Amino acid sequence: MSDTTEKQLADLISGYTDLKKYFESVRGEIDQRLSELAEIIEGKRAIPQEDWKTPNLQNGWEFYGGEYNKLGYFKDSFGIVHLKGLVRKGSGIIFTLPDGYRPVGRELHAVCTNPNALGRIDIRSNGNVMVVAGSEGWISLDGLTFRAK
Repeated sequence: MSDTTEKQLADLISGYTDLKKYFESVRGEIDQRLSELAEIIEGKRAIPQEDWKTPNLQNGWEFYGGEYNKLGYFKDSFGIVHLKGLVRKGSGIIFTLPDGYRPVGRELHAVCTNPNALGRIDIRSNGNVMVVAGSEGWISLDGLTFRAK
């Protein structure tokens, strides 16, 4: 066997040994993640979700009060943003969603507003959540969802 062939063989064996060590080092982590996934699939473990976040209200909007949902948003593990809350006494932009919680394009949502009428809230790609049609008496964001960009 020539020196060149012996060196190539030694390099190949060394590379194999390094690759084997790497796979052995990550195997425990892979096994742990597969175990967690199996528990989720079998219903033994819930998929963790982030907590509701409270936005800063703008343009005179305030929480309606009482037993109604306070204003909030969160993004679930599938990238869907959820909104909730009942607000009153404002106009235009209610609040602005941060980067990572905004839709790709402008979203139009039919909502319930005072006095139990149909209103419209738009969620723009710049994050602005705004009333387009509805009453300042109250307007609901409960149940609004969209995929974040």
